[in-house]
Amino acid sequence: MHWRGQAIGGLNVFVKPAMTPDVELGQMFADLATLTVLQPGDISADQLVSRIHEAVSSRAVIEQAKGVLAHQLGADMSSAFNELLNTARRTGESLTATATEVVKKAYRSG
Repeated sequence: MHWRGQAIGGLNVFVKPAMTPDVELGQMFADLATLTVLQPGDISADQLVSRIHEAVSSRAVIEQAKGVLAHQLGADMSSAFNELLNTARRTGESLTATATEVVKKAYRSG
């Protein structure tokens, strides 16, 4: 992910062992993610850092919630993520808000 000639992040692409990764498609996703982080329009470096920090923090809580659900359900991480997505859809909350709630509940009960 590049902005004004500087790397601002990366994008992991996971594929099944039998699949060949599509590099062009991966680059398109990286470009789209960059545009999403940078919207709307021209932003300052401080705003960019803030947005990246927010995105990383959101991702961290989602990963924590996946771990909690995987442990609670005795499931793999993919199944735990699907459960997290389904819960977010069912409740109408954002994925980050749902993940935060999963982690909070686990902390209170642990």
